[in-house]
Amino acid sequence: MKTDSTTPKATDWHRKPPCAGVCLLCGCPGKQPGEHRRVSDDGALYPRFEKRSKGPDGWRLKTIDTAPKSARPKIIKKQNPRRPTPGPTQKTRERMATALRMKIIQGKTIAEIADELGFTSEVFHYWRRNYGALYDEIETKLTNEVIGWVRQAVGTDAILESTDLYMARALTAEKWCQAAEVPLFPTTEETTLCSFYETYYLPTCLYGASESTLGLYRGVLKRWKLLTGDPPLRSIDVALLAKFRDALSKMRGMEKWQRAAPSSVATTLRHVQTLLDKAGPPGRRNRDAAGLIETVPWVRQPRSEPREVHLVDPAEIDAVYLAAVGMERPRIEGLQPAKWWRALLVTVWNTGLRRRSLLELSWDMVDWKLRLFRIPGRSMKAKRFQIQPFPEMVASHLHAIRRSEHGLIFPWSGHIRDFHTKWCQLLDLAGIPAERHFGLHDIRKTLATTLWGSDPQAAQFVMGHSSSTVTARHYVAQTGIVARAVDAIPQPASFGAVTPEELVNV
Repeated sequence: MKTDSTTPKATDWHRKPPCAGVCLLCGCPGKQPGEHRRVSDDGALYPRFEKRSKGPDGWRLKTIDTAPKSARPKIIKKQNPRRPTPGPTQKTRERMATALRMKIIQGKTIAEIADELGFTSEVFHYWRRNYGALYDEIETKLTNEVIGWVRQAVGTDAILESTDLYMARALTAEKWCQAAEVPLFPTTEETTLCSFYETYYLPTCLYGASESTLGLYRGVLKRWKLLTGDPPLRSIDVALLAKFRDALSKMRGMEKWQRAAPSSVATTLRHVQTLLDKAGPPGRRNRDAAGLIETVPWVRQPRSEPREVHLVDPAEIDAVYLAAVGMERPRIEGLQPAKWWRALLVTVWNTGLRRRSLLELSWDMVDWKLRLFRIPGRSMKAKRFQIQPFPEMVASHLHAIRRSEHGLIFPWSGHIRDFHTKWCQLLDLAGIPAERHFGLHDIRKTLATTLWGSDPQAAQFVMGHSSSTVTARHYVAQTGIVARAVDAIPQPASFGAVTPEELVNV
């Protein structure tokens, strides 16, 4: 287009020349009715334009920006200020203080508090979200009160009045002290039972121990610290051990209405006594003792009677075997869950291996020619190498799930609690009532009882016990074996000469 002195500039108001597409004068894109002009510099990468049109109330202006959205400056919209939350009423303050006192001082759960006070558990979250400062203030005040009370009651007769309530307060106090990085109980430079475990017993006596063993010791020492305050070794006497034993006996068991089982209390005391023995003087049967105390205190453990052995009926095993078709876990590529569960069931029924040993079995432990497992000590509870034969039935089921030459035979990617949940689901699918539910250990005891009837030594070896006493006391259902033996007692001829009717009429 030719330009002369009468032709407007690109930055002057002008109308678009008759043409299609952009304006030939300024480059403004699109259809632009009315007048427009360029408002950016000549060398601008993304020019901007302005157009105007006549309206009833004057000129109307509009800006046209050719820059992409990513190159445009971001416009931060001013947000409307949030309305302030009104402060809690006096009734809310009182309810909050009452609920927190029940939670921290009385050791009740949120569900119990909500049920007693007549509101839902969501109220706690509402208080924390809207009245956080007041909530923290009340909680801190009550927690400091609990910490002071626990420090006064630890190791005294006060822990025996209500051991469950004391433990609930002690756990709360310990949590807050850990967050504040302050000790719950006074520290000492002398060696305590907990410090002796960390500095001597753990590296010296627990070399190569399994994680379950280490976790058991950690749990025992935590209860010891919260109930006794972890005094120095020289301050531990028979009276303190007796008080610790009595407090353990008064703690709740698996159910709220139960107390701790005597066997559980005995197990805790046995581990504490082991640590004390190792802190005592060395001797012929205690060569690695540290010799930190001259006389080792000892307290009698509660008597515990062995539980009755629960034998699993073969008909129940049949039902579980058939019900495995309804299982959906574990999800292993190329392997049906039913085959996995059936192979596991057949293996434990014929070998009696513990759950941990089963889940750690690998294909390189199998000797197909001799039909046996060569299980290293790391996979056994006693840490001893074991050779475990198995029949042809086990071999056929293992071949059905064999997918490679290496790896685990029974891989389980989830947590062990998930395994227990799925096992109970399998028993439910089999139609076994809840009161008749059994575990893999019950199948192990059933095998021990079966083998003991024909060869007690074979039962001991299969169970992996160092003594047949352990097998007979805890794994063998003696009722059936003794009953068969009693029925085989020879009877004198005179005992049978009189009929039962004649005995009644004598």
